Amino acid sequence: MDLHKLHQAFDQFSPTQEQSKAMLDRILEQESERKPMKKLKKTAVVLLAAALMLSACAFAVVSGVDQALLRYFGVEAEDATLLSPMAVPLDITMEDNGCTLEVKQVLADQYAAMILVEFTAPEGAVLDGERYELGTVQADGSTLGWEITAPDGERIKGGSILWKTLEDGDPADNHVTLLYDIQPMAGEPSLLGCTVDLTLTRFYQSESGVLAPPLFTGDWSFSLMIPEEDPGKYLPLQQPFDVEGRCVQLSAIYVSPLSLTVEMQEAQDRVVDIFEYVVDNWEGNISLTTVEGETIQITDTGPMFSNREGEQTGSEWSWGKEEGRFRFLPERIIDPAEIDSVTFFGTTIPLTP
Repeated sequence: MDLHKLHQAFDQFSPTQEQSKAMLDRILEQESERKPMKKLKKTAVVLLAAALMLSACAFAVVSGVDQALLRYFGVEAEDATLLSPMAVPLDITMEDNGCTLEVKQVLADQYAAMILVEFTAPEGAVLDGERYELGTVQADGSTLGWEITAPDGERIKGGSILWKTLEDGDPADNHVTLLYDIQPMAGEPSLLGCTVDLTLTRFYQSESGVLAPPLFTGDWSFSLMIPEEDPGKYLPLQQPFDVEGRCVQLSAIYVSPLSLTVEMQEAQDRVVDIFEYVVDNWEGNISLTTVEGETIQITDTGPMFSNREGEQTGSEWSWGKEEGRFRFLPERIIDPAEIDSVTFFGTTIPLTP
């Protein structure tokens, strides 16, 4: 086993520095309460700390969630199993032109999929930039070569699709870990069971949203299927909702371990006005309540979309319903089965019978 593969294996089973320090601090504190520190046998303390570290690593392995994803989401070991229904380990390796792309895992629910990959450049290269992307050059000049197809053959046409560069333990090496984030816009079908085809022929460094000329070229294209099992709780609704003196309809609420998604529609006025109001005023106006009465606050948002349906007759458009999809991120990882209700701008919607 070469040094890189050994480093990879160790990284998969190692706790973070914060976890290691916290465990060792607890051990020393407990031991000092029982007897003076000078009488402690340092070897015993170290062995005990190592055992606890291995225990934490084993917990992460049992959860099935890649260690890089746990670090990215800031998930504690005790919460890792809540992400297990969303996580599917993968073993896809694409090699070309001295570079290797390893597809490690997909983490998905109905409205978001994250594909974890590691890109390895040739020996001697240094990948120490803040942002990297993979893509290709399309006829329209775009660099995101993707196609997402639903089980019934329908193609997902729009949404938020981007690369995120994760923290690197060794910025001076030739490896970088990336997350490909997919979130479809309102009106698009669920991602569950979809096939994702990525055409990846160029590896770029991106600074301030501007792509430099490719660092490496090759063909690292791959396909995968997003799991069909739904890790969340979906509730279709016909719920009137008043905001800013106007009535719209909440059409669905979806809760997964990572997020709360609210869908609404409006038949006459433009929901884009409500969309803007929700975007500007969500903080403090949305929360979840567990069956035990705990209130879980929303601390961030994901991409939000509005979509207007219509058809053209001659030179005029006939507008149908307007749809909005709003994705919110709770303050912690949640168990959808334990969520009793959602409060959305003063309206409380029960999720349990």
